[in-house]
Amino acid sequence: MPVQIVRPSKFFRSSVGDLTPNNAGQLKVLLERAMPPAFTDDLDAFCKAAAATEDLCSLVYFNDMPVGAVVCAKEVDPKNAPVVASNKKGSAQQPPNPPHTIVIQALCVLEPYRKLGLATRLIENVVERTNEKTESIKVVKMHGSDDAAVTAIFSKTGFSQQDGAWVNTLNK
Repeated sequence: MPVQIVRPSKFFRSSVGDLTPNNAGQLKVLLERAMPPAFTDDLDAFCKAAAATEDLCSLVYFNDMPVGAVVCAKEVDPKNAPVVASNKKGSAQQPPNPPHTIVIQALCVLEPYRKLGLATRLIENVVERTNEKTESIKVVKMHGSDDAAVTAIFSKTGFSQQDGAWVNTLNK
């Protein structure tokens, strides 16, 4: 069946929502449809891990239907890794939030809903969710994407190419 391109009317709704364990199945379907087959060996495990870091992952909705997603992970540089302090009882306490980088692992929008600004909304949502401890946001590799589209999206949202990766430096 040919892909039907969505032509948005003047009145359409789009919103960004959190990824939760309850809608992780929607993430799996989106990734199966929008990403190339070689994206990941174990999509179930990837989606389960994404749902565990739900504060860094989002779905984008077009007229209340999920049509895209962004999956991120925190990466703490070993030199910035916090020193674990112990309390009087001898148990270790982890500092609340060490300096880190957010890595975009997957960004996808179903083909009929591309060029509507939905991927840009997802990226802007990731940038908005950063805190003072976030040093940068980076994307190492975009699977199966049109290079011109990737360049347009990331350039528009403040990213630049550094050592073969798209990077948005924050709070430095």
